Amino acid sequence: MPYDELVLHLTAAMEHLVELGMNPPRLEKGKVGEYIIANSLGCDVVDGGAGDDLACPDGFRYEAKYSHSSDNFPLGQFNFNIGRWVDAEASDARLEGKFGHLRGAYLGLSEEGHLTKILLLPMNELLPHLKEHCRGLPEGNTHQIRGNLTYWEERIHTAERIEGDW
Repeated sequence: MPYDELVLHLTAAMEHLVELGMNPPRLEKGKVGEYIIANSLGCDVVDGGAGDDLACPDGFRYEAKYSHSSDNFPLGQFNFNIGRWVDAEASDARLEGKFGHLRGAYLGLSEEGHLTKILLLPMNELLPHLKEHCRGLPEGNTHQIRGNLTYWEERIHTAERIEGDW
């Protein structure tokens, strides 16, 4: 079978996740990206729900988003999927509950399977941007915001590129 070796590696990876206390072991793209970003920054992956993805050595928690470079999206596509449409007051409360306790969001970009860029979006600037965006959506639209690395750098002026050799 063409995927025998790959399946052996994935099975070993899932067994290792269980050994690390990640049970059930999760290997969807977003979770794999969290492991890669966490490992690169020395953070722990958490299953905290409400936006908590990483617990980092600075004592704070962060959201993590991971994307791959492709022909269609050379700078990735980073999505914040908030949920179904609700009015502005409920939307603000939902966003505060999901992100208000976090220090920021790390966006990691992979090219040809290797992490090449990490961008930190401080929550004190990201959260107001998310609120403003969701308030502007017409009723019936899902609260979602997406953009590539350039989009986020242009809108979150305090964004910081994290340098490293990953």
